[in-house]
Amino acid sequence: MTTRLRSRNLLLATGMTLLLSACGAASTPAATSAPIGSVGSAPTAVAATPPQASLSVVTGSTGPGAGGIAEPCSLLTQAEVDAAVGQPLGQGKSTIAHLDCVWSSSDFAANVNLTVGDWDNVKSAASANGGAPTAIAGLGDEAWTAGGNNGSLVYARKGSNGLLLIIDGPKIDSLSDHGVAQEKVLAAAILGRL
Repeated sequence: MTTRLRSRNLLLATGMTLLLSACGAASTPAATSAPIGSVGSAPTAVAATPPQASLSVVTGSTGPGAGGIAEPCSLLTQAEVDAAVGQPLGQGKSTIAHLDCVWSSSDFAANVNLTVGDWDNVKSAASANGGAPTAIAGLGDEAWTAGGNNGSLVYARKGSNGLLLIIDGPKIDSLSDHGVAQEKVLAAAILGRL
């Protein structure tokens, strides 16, 4: 699988995990049905109750220092993301409000994907990658990298907040560390702004 597809799949899985955890607290009204075999009434479907997620997410844009996480697209500058992938990227766009930001080249060959939220959720989503994590010393309160031949990711914690960062592109894919050095630089900048 290409790094770009792997990055998108991981970002989608992370976003869905965080989104489902936000929706998990919503209640589902109970559905009723007529007794089977009742005259004059057609059977009705019984709504399935979705599983309750036990994960929590950071909601809302609260700004640095206010006990929450700033809007993810505000945590990196355009110059920082462009330098990390070695080419110009488009303006950051959120696909899941207040949880992520994606900067992409016009042909989507190079990307910076950032997800922020509760550390437990971020760590769980990053672990879904399947790669064996390696600790990163000196980055935040706790930081890890995972990956393999098709790329890497960095996830880090500051207090109870976490970030998951994936960068990819033609210049990144050819590097022996698959961009871990660039991800560490960006992660340090983000952690300084949380």
